[in-house]
Amino acid sequence: MIKYGILSTASIVPRFVKGVRESGNGEVTAIASRGEAKAKQKAEELNIEKYYGSYEELYEDKDVDVIYIATINFLHYQNIKDALNAGKHVVCEKPMVLKKEEAIELFGLAKEKGLFLVEAQKEIFLPITNMVKDIIKNKEIGDVGLLDFSTSFPGDYNAWTLDLSKGGGVFFTNAVYCIEYLEYIFGKPISLYSGMRLKSKEFGGDKECILNFKIDNEALATSKISGYVKLLNKLFIYGSEGYIEMDNFYRADKMTIHYYDDRVVKEVSYPMSCEMTFEVKHFNECIEKGMPESDIMTKDMTIHSVEILEEIQNSWKC
Repeated sequence: MIKYGILSTASIVPRFVKGVRESGNGEVTAIASRGEAKAKQKAEELNIEKYYGSYEELYEDKDVDVIYIATINFLHYQNIKDALNAGKHVVCEKPMVLKKEEAIELFGLAKEKGLFLVEAQKEIFLPITNMVKDIIKNKEIGDVGLLDFSTSFPGDYNAWTLDLSKGGGVFFTNAVYCIEYLEYIFGKPISLYSGMRLKSKEFGGDKECILNFKIDNEALATSKISGYVKLLNKLFIYGSEGYIEMDNFYRADKMTIHYYDDRVVKEVSYPMSCEMTFEVKHFNECIEKGMPESDIMTKDMTIHSVEILEEIQNSWKC
């Protein structure tokens, strides 16, 4: 049984804990926050045995095999480094870090210490995502040429969300979803990318952005992300013989396949109680096998996505 310690009491934590418990070979044994009262409250809510009022106490817990990090984006680098130096395997929420050199350093440290390190990216482990990957490979809707992502969320749901100094803004917090989704379903890196944004005057982070991607000479994609206006939260994948439509691609449990000929519209669903269960099962298997990294959510995919984030961010002058 793989034993997890949770670093953070963020809103995403209950879903990850549920994923661990549904995985079949994982359990959550401890949780830590920067204050004991907050850690105790969350431990009681989630029925977690141990709680700590500091991150250091969790690092030192000998009963913890893996530390799941769900802290604010700009804290990820140091949190991962501290956990690895304490001899713990690490699963860190996306984006893993904000600079390419940090990602390279941390994967190097994990390898040096014989530990498993991975970026948590639930979307690529979803059954629906893998069905999409097969549809593209088998040309069920012909040659795929264009993808259109739209995602929105309330920009003030966390105090730091639009604060660029803390790794906030809709770009840093959400762009990694479409970047890694594209590279996974096509099985190759994005070759060209650009974007534009609207900044939050108060916090400095972006409240809206539009991103453009090219996958070799195979397909183009656009991603619209907003913390300012409400979008439809849909993904359309257009092929030469039909198109796929789905809601909330990053946690999708169903999709609709439309054809341009007389074939009947196909509704595909995969009901699930927790979208994080699939990734946790994979992480547990990797750790049990002594693998240094995931062969699905790969080191190279994380490093390249951070590189794209960093280069697009640096290109924005206003």
